This record gives sequence, C-alpha cells and structure tokens, in this order.
Amino acid sequence: MRFPSFPDPARPSRADRRLPRPRRALLAGLLLVLAVPTAARAEEPAPSPEPAPSSPRELVVSFGYRTWFEKTRDNGAVGNMGYTLLHGPILGLGYRRWGLSVTYLQGGTSFRGIEQGGDTQAASALEATVDREDVDVALSYRLLDFLRPFVGYKYVHAPTVVKSSAAAEWTSLDQAESYGGPSFGVNALFRPFKDDRFFVSGTFLYGPLKVRSEEKLHRPDGTTQTSTSDTYSVHGLSWDVSAGCALGHGLTATAGYKTQRVRRNTDVGVGPEDVNGPFFALLYSF
Repeated sequence: MRFPSFPDPARPSRADRRLPRPRRALLAGLLLVLAVPTAARAEEPAPSPEPAPSSPRELVVSFGYRTWFEKTRDNGAVGNMGYTLLHGPILGLGYRRWGLSVTYLQGGTSFRGIEQGGDTQAASALEATVDREDVDVALSYRLLDFLRPFVGYKYVHAPTVVKSSAAAEWTSLDQAESYGGPSFGVNALFRPFKDDRFFVSGTFLYGPLKVRSEEKLHRPDGTTQTSTSDTYSVHGLSWDVSAGCALGHGLTATAGYKTQRVRRNTDVGVGPEDVNGPFFALLYSF
C-alpha cells in the first residue's frame, strides 16, 4: 500500500497556497459537525419491530399469551351468564407478506339462573358449569401496508353441566356442543400518531360453522335420556378493535374488545348466542 508523503512544514504545499490555514480549519470543523449526526444515527438501535402480522422482516417467529374476559348471553332461559376468563398461548410465523397464526384459549365458569317455564310450568332455579375451548388458525397475506385478509379454521368446544331444582322435570343435563368450520376475514392496522410504536387495529371474521350437540338428560326417577342432534349450520361472526404499543426488544402489548355472535339456521340445540368482552395480549417476536 502506498502512503502519502508529509510535506515539509517550512514549505507549504500547493493546496496550502490555494486554501489559507484559517479556512482549512473552519472547513475541517464544519465537516466534523456534519459527521457527528451521521455517526450517531448509525449507532442508534433499530426501531421497535411492528407486531408480527405487519413486520417487514424476511422471517418473523412470535409467541405470546392472550386473555379474554368474555361475557356470555344465552338466548334461552338462563339469560346473562357472567364473565368467563379464557386464556392461552399465541404462536405465529411470518415470511415476507405471508403470516400463519394459531391461538388456543380455554377456561370455565359456574353461574346460577332461572329456567323460564311454559304456560303450565313454574320457573325453576338452575346451576350451571360451563367449560370452553376456542381455537383459531389463520393464514394471512399483507395485501397493503395496513390491510391483511386471511382464511383459516375455527373450532369451539363447549361442554356444559346444568343442574335444576327438584320442582323441574329433570335434575341435571350434560351437554357438549362442538363448532367447527372455515373462517374468512380481514385485519386492518393503522399508526395514527407520529410515534410509530403505537397502533390501532381491527379484525372482522365470518365463518359458516357446523355444530354437533350431544345431550344426557337425567330425570328425578333415576332414568337417563341420551340424544345426539344431527349436524346443523350456524353463521359465526366475530369482530374486535384494539390498541397496542411496541415496548421494544421484540415485545408488543395489545388491549381491546372482542365480540362473537352465533346465528342458527335451525331451532335445534341450545347454548350461548353472543359472547363479548375485553382482551389483553403480550407478544414477543424475533
């Protein structure tokens, strides 16, 4: 490698003759000032990553935990069934514009209600225990920077045990309903603030689900009547709105409100029609 020779201090170079020393010092100081912000920007940490569904990186793996305080309203006798805490893991995989996510929630609750009798029947007290498993699988594509349509599969399993008062024609009912079928929806994510760590999001989902219900009716005389309904269809709708913040180091926190609604095509079967409540999620992406 060839190194430049140093000029004799007693003999100024041509460059020294063209540019006086005070101006050279001023120019060197100006270049130093301009260079400092560039070096600082190079040493700044990268911006906090977006949530996994919108991350621009080649490959994103994410996992986290979600809780949903859902409030169920039945279309039948028991009416308002109170809040149930559903909770479970979230797993996600993103590659370029594609994303795959799996969410599993489970929980249960107990409540008391009143069975509304018919014209010749008096109302009777009910005590019920409800368990619930809720699974969502979604394959999404980032069509625009803020818009991501998806297709997937929805599964809900809800076993219920209902105990009636002695005045009723039956003492207890064991029922298990299972919902399953394809789902279609869209997710939109916006960053309305100058600080892009904050975002708001909304999701809408529709699914034509098939339902299978099994019942065991226990009577006061000790006999049991078992029935299995034919598979029938329901229209499943779900939507939510949320706000979130990228906390840094791959962590994202989200809070929002979600509603699920089921509309039946037949009068077969009983069970919850509307489920809604606040949810919270914490996601780590890398």
